[in-house]
Amino acid sequence: MEFRQIAQKLGVERYPKELDKLYVDNKTPACDLSLIDALQTEWNLFGDFYNKVKDAAEQINSDPVRSAWVRTTVSFAKDADVETACTVPAPASDGTAAGDFLPLFTLLPQIPSAIAEYEKHGFSRDEILDIMKDFRLSFGIVEEQTGSSGVEYIYYGWLTIFAKAQIFCLMGLQFEFFKLPKGTLWLRNRTTGEVVPVMLEGTFHFSGIQRLGSLGYEDTEGAFTPAFSQDERNYYGHGVHDCVVSAAQETFPKDIWECIGHPQGFCMNIHVPRGSDISTENVMTACKRARELVKTRYPERPEFCLVMGISWLLNPLLREIQGEKAKTTQFMECFIKYPKLDPHADSVFSFVFGKKYKNYAELPENTSLQRKLKKLYLDGGCLHGYSGAIYIC
Repeated sequence: MEFRQIAQKLGVERYPKELDKLYVDNKTPACDLSLIDALQTEWNLFGDFYNKVKDAAEQINSDPVRSAWVRTTVSFAKDADVETACTVPAPASDGTAAGDFLPLFTLLPQIPSAIAEYEKHGFSRDEILDIMKDFRLSFGIVEEQTGSSGVEYIYYGWLTIFAKAQIFCLMGLQFEFFKLPKGTLWLRNRTTGEVVPVMLEGTFHFSGIQRLGSLGYEDTEGAFTPAFSQDERNYYGHGVHDCVVSAAQETFPKDIWECIGHPQGFCMNIHVPRGSDISTENVMTACKRARELVKTRYPERPEFCLVMGISWLLNPLLREIQGEKAKTTQFMECFIKYPKLDPHADSVFSFVFGKKYKNYAELPENTSLQRKLKKLYLDGGCLHGYSGAIYIC
């Protein structure tokens, strides 16, 4: 049997072709039950889901097709970076424990190395426990959203970051080692301190408010694609001001504007778990502490001054919805924002409402934010995601 046949049996049409070369047809158990026991005993990795994870492992070990999938994807993902490892698809579940948790077993063999990496960089046991709790939390979120615990594809990608030791926790927030997006250059005015993202790619609605192709922004008339160039004296590009991309090209003299962020340059990416304190004070203090942590515990990494965010929580509309004093507004105001491509704009639902609903009329109204967002969507509005960065001076 070839790997493509394994993939077909699991309903997977597309996958990294390197998996074809890595596939070896053997009968060794795919899931190490002793590893599962050790991760639970020492790190409480699975919490209340331990028995279901153990059942899933035993089912996979008795299933030649799923065993072959796990063995091959483990070989592919173990030495890959996060972006490459995330190209492993997640086969659709058949409702069994093995189907629900199958993607997890691609990651588990990497966890001991991740823990060793954290220890190497000075993280205490309590800090590592705090980081790794996202495994069991993710299982619970999937159960809340679907009625059955497991690892969906979006959470496979999320948990890969932890399996590669590319994230840490501070003050209730999470900071991921990251690269600045390819489509932006970050400039800072040497005199005023103003920070301006300059767009290098993308096609924008004529209003400059949103990228073309985002929900509600399909009208191509007047749309524009930003052009960028530079010479010895100036940068020439389309800056973003008050979240709006300038339709006209601007000149940024280099003796006035310094570049503080190149495309693909090193930065951190901030994540907000449910229930986090997202007040201005907590967020800014955490960002500064994250920079100091990286400087002291990861001296091999470059220094950085930008902390990225990619979320509906960055949408300026939150000021109108929640008011100036709301913590969601405070969080949004911490960022220098620009539009991102958001064709579906539905990420808000799982965070605010717990799960997706068939229609907006079914959305619960248990909190002020739920009531206001429900009204927004019933009235034909939308809360798009935005990208942005916090500048740490």
